[in-house]
Amino acid sequence: MVKNALELIGLNQEEIQIYFELLEVGNATAGELSKRLGLVRPTVYNYLQKMTDKGIVERTLKYGVRSFSAQSPDKLDKLFEKKQKEIEAKREIFKKEIPFLMGKFGKRGTIPKIRLFEGANEVGKVYEDILNYRNIDSFSIWPVANMILQLREGYWEHNNRERIRNNVKIYQIRAHEKQLDITKAPYTTPCPELLRWSKIAPKEMDFEMGYWMYGNKVAMLSSEKERYGFIIESEEMAGMLKAQWNYIWSVSTSYAPDTTKINPFLKAFLSSIK
Repeated sequence: MVKNALELIGLNQEEIQIYFELLEVGNATAGELSKRLGLVRPTVYNYLQKMTDKGIVERTLKYGVRSFSAQSPDKLDKLFEKKQKEIEAKREIFKKEIPFLMGKFGKRGTIPKIRLFEGANEVGKVYEDILNYRNIDSFSIWPVANMILQLREGYWEHNNRERIRNNVKIYQIRAHEKQLDITKAPYTTPCPELLRWSKIAPKEMDFEMGYWMYGNKVAMLSSEKERYGFIIESEEMAGMLKAQWNYIWSVSTSYAPDTTKINPFLKAFLSSIK
């Protein structure tokens, strides 16, 4: 495991062998290491030069003879810290480009793509897909009581935390008869803090399934009874359902419950996101 970890700071298998050999012997020339490891001397010397430049090996010169010793393992830990910072910096650059790249991703072709998910474990993957997006608005028709029961306890905390971190807003139309007590399902609460705004559909408009639109995708989700879902990647389908959604939103009733009862939850949850 330790040897595998050293690959993360740029060492290949031969360099790792050299490092561990130097830990054992303390100090050696390139020729001595070549004999001990069964590698040709020029190859060993080239590796030692690279390892010296990286700060993994220390070089000394005595009586005209170059010898090498391993740097202390705690100094290597500093290299891991440096590598981690480099990765984080590159990740931040990449994250800023995600909207542009998603635009490219959405224009890969005109053939719609459909993925089907069946069973409790698979349905969770439908909800996970939106977590690949950042800084977008999403739109759903959601019979909340049906949807919330599908996945394991604790899932919605994870999903909402990641969604809010990604700045994905939800504009949600809820079924009139399928509401939940917000104290029992606080992650479903419509409020700006959770980047969720809701309306209640007209009483006569009842539905068991729900759909969620984001980007050029539509995720369709059944109730716990049937437990299946599918994602359609289609600009035309998304556009048609968005037009339908706009109309239903216009005739629905605003829903903004009193969050006083869940303020302690909101405070703790939001602090855990930062």
